[in-house]
Amino acid sequence: MNKVDDVTKQTGIKTVARKRPIKHKIMILMGAVTFIFLIIHVIVLSLFLLPSLRRQENLFARKVVLQVKGALESSLKDLVSLNTDWSNWDAMYKAVDNWTPEFAKEAIPDDVFYSFHIDCVGVYDENHHPIFSRIKVGTSDGPEVIDGSIDPNIRKTILNLKVHHIHGLFPSKKGPVFISANPIHRSDESGPSNGFLIMGRRIDASIINHIGEMVREKLVIVDAKTFDFGAQETKDIIVTREGMKLNVVFPVKDYYHRNIFALRVELKRSLFGVLYKATFISMAILLLAFLGLIGTTSIGFERIAVGRITRTAGEMS
Repeated sequence: MNKVDDVTKQTGIKTVARKRPIKHKIMILMGAVTFIFLIIHVIVLSLFLLPSLRRQENLFARKVVLQVKGALESSLKDLVSLNTDWSNWDAMYKAVDNWTPEFAKEAIPDDVFYSFHIDCVGVYDENHHPIFSRIKVGTSDGPEVIDGSIDPNIRKTILNLKVHHIHGLFPSKKGPVFISANPIHRSDESGPSNGFLIMGRRIDASIINHIGEMVREKLVIVDAKTFDFGAQETKDIIVTREGMKLNVVFPVKDYYHRNIFALRVELKRSLFGVLYKATFISMAILLLAFLGLIGTTSIGFERIAVGRITRTAGEMS
C-alpha cells in the first residue's frame, strides 16, 4: 500500500469521523431551536395573544349585555308611552269624578291586558282612593284578568310621592314588575291633575324570551344573590367559559338601585374558537417552516463540508 492509499484511508476515516459530529451537532441545534421556539411560543401566547382574545370576548359579552339592557329599557319605555296616552286622555280625566263600569269596559277592556302585555292597571283619585283596579293572574287554564289591587309595597311607594310620577322596576310578590305611574291630566295638560294612573308589566319568562329573540341570544333569569357582583359600578358582569360557550351573568337593578334579579346569557364562542385555532395553526406552521429552514441549511452545509474533504482526498491521491 503506497502513501496515497494510506492518506486516502486516513482521509476516509477522518471523513467518517467528521460526518458523525456534524449530524450530531445538527440534531442538537434543531432540538435547541425547537425548545427555544416553544418557550417563545408559550410566552407570546400567555402574555399577548390569549389575553387579547379574552379581552375581545369580554368586549363582545359587554356589547350583548348592553343590547339586553337596551331591550329591557325599551319594554319600560313602551309601558310609559301607553300610560302617558291614557293618563292624558280627556275621557279619563272626566271619568275619575264619575266612574262607571260601562266606561271601564269601554276604556280598559280585558283584551287590553293581553294585547299590550299589561299585568295590572289601577286608577286612583287625588285622595288616593282606588276607583278601578284589575290584575292579570295565571290559572290552570291560562292567564285571566280579575279584580285585584297592585302590590301594596309598590302602591305605598307611589302614594308617598307628591306628584305620583314614577317609572321603574319594582319587586313584588309575583316577581319583578315594570311600573309606570302618571298624574291624570287633560290632553292639553291644562288645569290641575285629577288622580293618577298606574300600569304594570311583569318580567316573566315570556318577556325574557321575547328579549332573547330580539338580541338573538338565550336568556335565563337567575337569582342575583347567588353571585358576587361586588360593589356598585365595580363588578357589573361575570363571564365564565365552558367549552365553546360564554356564560355571561349581570344584575338588573330596581327603582331603588338594588339587584332585583340577574340574567344569564349563553353566547357561542364559535367565532373566537376559529381565532384560537388560527393562532395555534399559524404558530405551528411558523415552527415547521423554521425547522425546515434549519434542516435545509444544515444539509447544504454538510454536503459542502463533505465535498471539500473528498476533493482534498482526491488531490492527495
